[in-house]
Amino acid sequence: MAGTHVIVPGFTPQSWLEVVSRERITRAMLVPTMITMLLKTDFPEGTDLSTLESVLYGASPMPQAVLIEAFQRLGCDFCQVYGMTEAAPIVTFMTHEDHRAGMSGDDADAAARLRSAGPPVVGVDVEIRDPDGTRLAAGQVGEIVIRGANIMAGYLGRPEETAAALPGDGWYRSGDMGYVDDHGYVFVVDRLKDMIITGGENVYSTEVENALYRHDDVLEVAVFGVPHEQWGEAVHAAVTVREGTSVSVDELREAARALIAPYKVPREIHLSQEPLPKSGAGKILKRNLRAQFSFAESASQD
Repeated sequence: MAGTHVIVPGFTPQSWLEVVSRERITRAMLVPTMITMLLKTDFPEGTDLSTLESVLYGASPMPQAVLIEAFQRLGCDFCQVYGMTEAAPIVTFMTHEDHRAGMSGDDADAAARLRSAGPPVVGVDVEIRDPDGTRLAAGQVGEIVIRGANIMAGYLGRPEETAAALPGDGWYRSGDMGYVDDHGYVFVVDRLKDMIITGGENVYSTEVENALYRHDDVLEVAVFGVPHEQWGEAVHAAVTVREGTSVSVDELREAARALIAPYKVPREIHLSQEPLPKSGAGKILKRNLRAQFSFAESASQD
């Protein structure tokens, strides 16, 4: 391809915009939290993104509202990959054509598929199964299981974890929750360990996050469950808001209530202007937030 890789030591919206403009970048890879940060940034005068042809995103679910705004503002194509290290690493791929069809507004089904991760790539099979291992029908939520020559042989020196992920039937248990539509597109709704069960009802964090992301003053959102004496778990949200905003918890809660069922609306919303904790790959660390706010909730109940 005679292409050049440009590696940056760390991500900030300003430095990314500068590098793309200066180096005439044609293709880039970003995670959704980075794209959200870009969209909340005023582009400096002289920023030139005209060479940017495509942005590939992955690593965590992309809020549909963020994707649509990114498509409009960055002025380039988008594609998505879903996968994990254990699958070396790609499982599904959402093409440029899929994104364009969804953005056009001409096809409701195509627009709905913007929330998906695309269909499985060639040579990879995906099924959705219940806890007993039964294959579920299209539209039913269960664990995403994967089969293909790309799947790992196991975890080095960790036989118990290997047996849990690879029980011997040729399928890898991903630990992700999702469903497949009638066209074979895979929708990832949550990590199995992140699903919230409150009052006997399942709440998928990505649905709640999508609702909160619709508010213009929201920069980042993480939704997670914390222990609760009455409901088993309570839905909590940590939200980073735009600097100088006057948005309130009640305003965000009412905005979410207009989009999702009342039992899914966060019981507590914690507002801050500080970035949420992230891994080196840019994924929001919900385990850190869950530990922090579980301790706070336990202390308040005591």
